[in-house]
Amino acid sequence: MNKKLYRVRVVLFVMAENESDACVAATRAGFECTARKAKNIDPEWRDAIPYNSDDERICSEILASEILAIKRHAIRSRPYPIKPPQYIKAAPSGSSMPVIAPPCLDSSSKNLDISQRLAQ
Repeated sequence: MNKKLYRVRVVLFVMAENESDACVAATRAGFECTARKAKNIDPEWRDAIPYNSDDERICSEILASEILAIKRHAIRSRPYPIKPPQYIKAAPSGSSMPVIAPPCLDSSSKNLDISQRLAQ
């Protein structure tokens, strides 16, 4: 399973004699936090390697690659309505195959049906 970039916000109060001891106490503490998928990156984290990373990519690179993957997936899964060219007509009733009428260069034959066009 691939790791994704998450934004985790933690507020923690610890008792300590100084800031250094407070940081040590905070890293040892078991605490609850909330996490959500990262949608943007704070400026101070753009060029930082996130904690628990498996490679050397920085946060902005990871988020950019995740956004690109989402866009690629959306493009692949989007149903594109394709309008057929004018010379392809709907299938006649009782048939599953459309009628293909090649375009005529002769403007006098515009109103002729397919059998008349092919007879020319």
